[in-house]
Amino acid sequence: MITRGKVRVAKPKVITSLTAVSNKHDPDYVPTCFSEAIRIPQWYKAEYTTLMHNQTWDLVPPNEAHNVIGCKWIFRVKLNPDGTIERHKARLVAQGFKQQYGIDFTQTFSPVIKPATIRTVLTIALSNGWSLRQLDVKNGFLNGQLTKIVHVKQPAGFVHLDYPAHHCLLSKSLYGLKQAPRAWFQQLSGYLLSQGFTQSKTYPSLFTFFQGSNTIYFLLYVDDIIVTRSSLELLNRFIAQLDAKFSLNDLGNSKFFLGIEVAHNATVSRYNTEAEYRALAFTAAEITWLQYILKDLCIALSSAPLVLCDNISATYLAHNPVLHSRTKYTAIDYHFVREKVLLGDLLVNHVPTQHQLADVFTKPLTAIKFLPAISNLCLLLQAKD
Repeated sequence: MITRGKVRVAKPKVITSLTAVSNKHDPDYVPTCFSEAIRIPQWYKAEYTTLMHNQTWDLVPPNEAHNVIGCKWIFRVKLNPDGTIERHKARLVAQGFKQQYGIDFTQTFSPVIKPATIRTVLTIALSNGWSLRQLDVKNGFLNGQLTKIVHVKQPAGFVHLDYPAHHCLLSKSLYGLKQAPRAWFQQLSGYLLSQGFTQSKTYPSLFTFFQGSNTIYFLLYVDDIIVTRSSLELLNRFIAQLDAKFSLNDLGNSKFFLGIEVAHNATVSRYNTEAEYRALAFTAAEITWLQYILKDLCIALSSAPLVLCDNISATYLAHNPVLHSRTKYTAIDYHFVREKVLLGDLLVNHVPTQHQLADVFTKPLTAIKFLPAISNLCLLLQAKD
């Protein structure tokens, strides 16, 4: 084999530079550190002004006994839905990973969200013809009151000239702190409760307000809010009060919330009794959860929920008090579903395969079964060119 080395043919090595060259005059330019952003005041002035307005910290002399954590400026460009620049956003983030349990934090809490709850609230609002307003809290975490002593180094670019060695003793929360979500949630929920709202016992991020025939549903996920109501006047008054307490971005009527557009039920299709019955138990648990949510929303069901199952063996198990070897591994699920059926809280009926419309999406069907199914789903066949 003849190679270039054997015939002494040399090819110069070209070294490609992979270093990114940034243009600070580019509107999409994002600084990587404060030393780059210091020449562009639009990046950091608004955030620092907010921190000072909130009286986020007091300078204190250094002490070796203190656990002092660092902080860092984070920059990014926030865009509008059409791709244009909304604003240049800076955020001072504490190095929460350096916090020590029992010293500068104890309990932490991050409000979680359950898709079934969102769908339930959205469905109720749509069925009543209520509009959905989406709100965003500006710098929500900065409103949280701290209950533990937290010391942070002075932020880059804003070190006090007379006290450069002093530390920041926080009175308000910063992004990045382990307790920041909990502090913010307690601050907001405390305000809502003081205004007459009731917190759901089933889902702590759901708040309801009832005043005569007027109703407000308030759903929170971190600093994103969706609120719906029976009275537009009452809602506008409430949003104005909330904006006076916490600065808001009113995003107007919303069609999406965390990726959810409309409520829909998931259909599970399995091929054996055990899998079908586990799916039935899961559905029963979801329905039980929804019943508690509806109770918190003061909505009564006129009849027990009906679950349709296409596996006749699983349907029989829901009504038959006899266990056998086929179900020995589903005993817990069996007792749960069976108890719901006996109490009348749940109805389980068998649906024949020809009426199982979900099979269109999960199974290969013959034309005899396929065509009636898509007709019942109001779908149209389009001829392929």
